[in-house]
Amino acid sequence: MKKVNIYWASSDNIDNGRKYLKFKPECLADILKEELNDIPSYKRLLHCPVYRSELNRTFAIRADIDYTIEYKEDGTIYCPMYNQSFFDANVHIEEGNNARIIQLFWFYFLFCEEKMEITQLPPFFHMKNIDHISTFGTYDISNWFRGLTYPIIFKKPTTLEIKRGDILYYIRFNTDKKINLVNFEYTSELAKIQQELLNLKTFKPFNLNLSMLPYYKLFKSKKIKQQIMKNIRNATLD
Repeated sequence: MKKVNIYWASSDNIDNGRKYLKFKPECLADILKEELNDIPSYKRLLHCPVYRSELNRTFAIRADIDYTIEYKEDGTIYCPMYNQSFFDANVHIEEGNNARIIQLFWFYFLFCEEKMEITQLPPFFHMKNIDHISTFGTYDISNWFRGLTYPIIFKKPTTLEIKRGDILYYIRFNTDKKINLVNFEYTSELAKIQQELLNLKTFKPFNLNLSMLPYYKLFKSKKIKQQIMKNIRNATLD
């Protein structure tokens, strides 16, 4: 089976050493094999090629720290752990929805030299709290550079208890190739490029786009991939 290199890094909005706590993305097939190994019927299920293929290309992202988020009856968000500066840097409350939708800015960055679409999925094997859901989406990590966040939609007032090691969401690589993860340092130069790409959404007509295609076209025309890969190669840790 052919391999494909997926370059990955993690970051957060405060330079506080959390990068040393981050987990490497883990293959879901390996996780479930360990968790469900004592169930005979699961061992038989592993022989199903369709099931195995899906698990082998799906990876889990884990929480690096404990964190508690309370969605209150009045629609406010309260986090009793750490301080206000940590909250401001890590919790983004979407406007106009009475705080029901938030994003945790616990970034993972994925990039690939060849065409590679990924899909971010809710952790359907590892959901702990049914009072909230995690959203999903697909984009091409060879034609765009952005940080993956942990998006949450609260269905009703609840307390979300996150523990270090909890699986927050899955990433499915939409390919038949074997995934080879290569870690890199998220440098200040890469952060600058990522922020410039994010800023495009503030300018017309890009702020009106409901499709990624114009962004992909701009990404290719300005040879941004070459800039990113040059920085990644210089910052590879594996």
